[in-house]
Amino acid sequence: MTGQSMTERADLGGALRSALRAVPTGVALLTVGPTATATGMVVNSVVSVSLDPALVLVSVHRDSRTLRPLLAARRFGVNFLNARQRWIAERFVASSRPCGPVAVRALGGECGAGGEPLVSDALCALECELENTYPAGDHRLLLGRVVAVRHGDPEAEPLVFHRSDYTTVAPSPSARPKPDRSVTVPSSTLRTEICVIGGGPAGLLLALLMAWRGQHVVVLEKREELRAAPPISPLLHPPTLRLLERAGVLGELLAEGQRITGVSEYGPEGLTSAWAYRDVPGCPFPYSLSVPLSAFNRVLLDAVGRESRITVRAGVTVTGLTQDGGGRYGVLAERDSAAFEVAPGYVVASDGKFSSVRGMAGIDAEVFEFDVPLLQFIAPRPRHWPAEMKVYRQPSANAWTMPIAGGDQVVMWLATPEEVAGLGVGDVRELANRVTAAVPALAEVMAGITRWEQVVDIHHHVLQPRVWHQANLVLLGDSAHGMHSLGGQGLNMSLQDAVLLAEVLDRAIAEGNAGQIAEYEMVRKPFVEHFQQFQMSLPTLSSHPRSPRPGQGPPPSLVEVMALGQEELRPLYTRLRQEAG
Repeated sequence: MTGQSMTERADLGGALRSALRAVPTGVALLTVGPTATATGMVVNSVVSVSLDPALVLVSVHRDSRTLRPLLAARRFGVNFLNARQRWIAERFVASSRPCGPVAVRALGGECGAGGEPLVSDALCALECELENTYPAGDHRLLLGRVVAVRHGDPEAEPLVFHRSDYTTVAPSPSARPKPDRSVTVPSSTLRTEICVIGGGPAGLLLALLMAWRGQHVVVLEKREELRAAPPISPLLHPPTLRLLERAGVLGELLAEGQRITGVSEYGPEGLTSAWAYRDVPGCPFPYSLSVPLSAFNRVLLDAVGRESRITVRAGVTVTGLTQDGGGRYGVLAERDSAAFEVAPGYVVASDGKFSSVRGMAGIDAEVFEFDVPLLQFIAPRPRHWPAEMKVYRQPSANAWTMPIAGGDQVVMWLATPEEVAGLGVGDVRELANRVTAAVPALAEVMAGITRWEQVVDIHHHVLQPRVWHQANLVLLGDSAHGMHSLGGQGLNMSLQDAVLLAEVLDRAIAEGNAGQIAEYEMVRKPFVEHFQQFQMSLPTLSSHPRSPRPGQGPPPSLVEVMALGQEELRPLYTRLRQEAG
């Protein structure tokens, strides 16, 4: 130890994080109220300090968006989750985690005496008053006086975080099931050609594409209700619209969405550039389309419901993967405590950027977090504003706007950590006025921001797995890549993944050669990672931008990517459109 180098000392934080991954810890949700601004964050650093008086210590990062509301409220809840509540941890660790009344309803509708939401049926919940705070490096230690304790199901097993994944601990010997009553043996087996894990838009589109090719598909989704969605409106670019035209659902989406004709960019001196989809040679539609995600989900699910070759099972938890002698994967799952197995030809992991299935397969992924937060404001759109996106680049401010259905407008604002920490505290007009002062052209739109419910904070990550496929398992959408919403590429990239993957899987099935799916990764991964690298290099999105990789060429043209998609896939889009005709 005495010979430790300066480099090793500098990396002690990383070494400590790596070492502590081997130590299992309980998972708790720290909650703050009142209901109108309720929020929560996942913590696994809760310590009992004293029994008389009853005191607990919680560690919170100094830049956490939950810290400021907590300091203002002087009350908080500590909810220790049970093994069945993994979905709560996954939902509240995400950048799009719910807040306000939505968060309270998601947790069961219970609140403590001070208004902080509590998790129904948690292992236990502590209602705390803030006694004191202490600075501790990049964290703040919160000393809470426990004023009430609520007990949950005494038979429930705890949710545990260990080696970067959620798990639980073995029950006591007396609670273990007898051998003839083992709950680990699946009661039934589903056999199918494709098992898609994750019922989001990319997984559903892939299921449709494979069903049209005559394949049987089973879709497993952990949510009970697939049609529900957060109040966001993704932007669907022309290449994606072409795919949806082939699916026969474009007409319904056009009725639900808002057409957007192009993009105008403004600097301190005024308009700097402008382009329209109709002017891009080869662009299949003269517009893109913003559609409420709930409407998009509904339309896709209706299309899936019309296909007899697709089986959708909701409320399902994937509990593990099996492998046969040849290394091919099968899926172990559970619904309502009934275990079953899926024996597919191919497993498609489409369960999000923090994919549990990817982890079960042992596929490591590098995560880059954009630490410049993005705030989204939803307000009425001025009648005289054209149906286009507007980008505002000021010396110390960046914002862009997008029309959405219903006559509203979304303003996206690259915020400061202080602005995010103050969400839900004070008058929302103070924040709106700050945006207006930085970008005066937004004054008319920002005048419509009068309630905190109109403001959502969004955090983004780039995710880069080591590989996109392994044996007969393949990653799709956010499971293969997360990215920033700059250019509206997240969902579009995922849906375009599905088109190429369907083509490759169809050939692999026809030829009986799983090695064919390597083509999907070979064609798609370099293009996506080049675009991710472009996003990570932007100092407006991150305080620690990454330099381009040695020998890497210029980033892809954002206009071409939005209007035409990946060059190698354009012939495939054309063929799909011809088939639709």
